Amino acid sequence: MYKTELVAELRRLAQEMIGLGAKMDYFAGFDSETAFHGGELLGAGIVAKQWADEIGKTIELVSAPDELTQSLVTDSADCRGINEYKQIIAELAIDLACEINGRYGDNIHPAMKKKYDLDMDVVLRAGALLSEA
Repeated sequence: MYKTELVAELRRLAQEMIGLGAKMDYFAGFDSETAFHGGELLGAGIVAKQWADEIGKTIELVSAPDELTQSLVTDSADCRGINEYKQIIAELAIDLACEINGRYGDNIHPAMKKKYDLDMDVVLRAGALLSEA
């Protein structure tokens, strides 16, 4: 397993933990134990996401062969900031989608569908912007 695969798997796990923890907390009702454990799971998911972010920072990019390096230097310098913002937006969109889906659950009540769509609009717009860039 490569570090990139480890980071991706850890991020996926963190998203599931955060989503399930939020659902447990939200749907617990008067069951305080379930709500408490849901909060713990959500917190552990946030920690796992932080681990993935820290591990991801240590991944070094493989440099291009020398004959390509000169042509890529200018492009990479110009695009580095943009790519960092794209990555941040993508991660935030995923986090927000997990939070929204955790809040509403799998079966959205018809009365809440419009609110859900409004909440998800931000995520969808971020995805559209990322696909255009």
